Parts: sequence; C-alpha cells; structure tokens
Amino acid sequence: MKKSSGKYKPPPLLSVIKAARAGEADAIEQILQHYDAYINKLCLRTIVDESGQTHKQVDPYMKGHLQSKLMQAITKK
Repeated sequence: MKKSSGKYKPPPLLSVIKAARAGEADAIEQILQHYDAYINKLCLRTIVDESGQTHKQVDPYMKGHLQSKLMQAITKK
C-alpha cells in the first residue's frame, strides 16, 4: 500500500471493529479517534475575522454530524 503523507495509521483491529458493531462504547470511541483527523479535514471552513484576515477552523456542527453518521453506520444491523 502506498503511503500518501507519511502519517499512515493502521486500521483498527478486527476485534475492535466487532466490539464496536456490538455497541461497546470504548470500541466506538477508538474508531472515532482513528478517523478524527480525517473528519476534521472534511469539516474545515474558511472564516474572515473583523480585520479581514482569513482563518481555517473546524465546523463543530458538521463534525458532530459526521461523527453521528459514522456511529450509525458502525452499529447498523
């Protein structure tokens, strides 16, 4: 597998995935932590402050929405 940026993280263990599918909170939290950087990148928004400077920041509403969707997908039967 080709690394794209040197920040490669191996996927969660199969035992963690199975535990998350069973609804274990710790396992779901591990999976959310695994995808946290990716979700943050998807939720970046550019804002302009009072002085006209642009800044990027994570949209907390969108991040919560994506985390919720991920949890639903994990626990879907």
